[in-house]
Amino acid sequence: MSKRRLGVRPIAASPTAETMHVRSRSRGPSLTARHVVATLWPVDDWATAALMERFYGAGDVAADPGRALAEAQRTLLSAPATAHPFYWAGFVDVGGAR
Repeated sequence: MSKRRLGVRPIAASPTAETMHVRSRSRGPSLTARHVVATLWPVDDWATAALMERFYGAGDVAADPGRALAEAQRTLLSAPATAHPFYWAGFVDVGGAR
């Protein structure tokens, strides 16, 4: 079965590594992204929502997703409720090679 390419997306975000694995095995249309924000371990839903809100609110995320992620992580680090690395350190930006 041939895969139809729908185009390159600047960023794809996945709340868990397990979701990424399932999506990569789908037989649907192929989507590609220059950057993927994924997690190294299962993460807290509330903290993920807070991080993603700050990540996408950081201005032009597509221009520098790594910087936007780092800023969002620093924001969670500075809040007492999410200062523990469990809440923010598992997020990684993968991609960017040309």
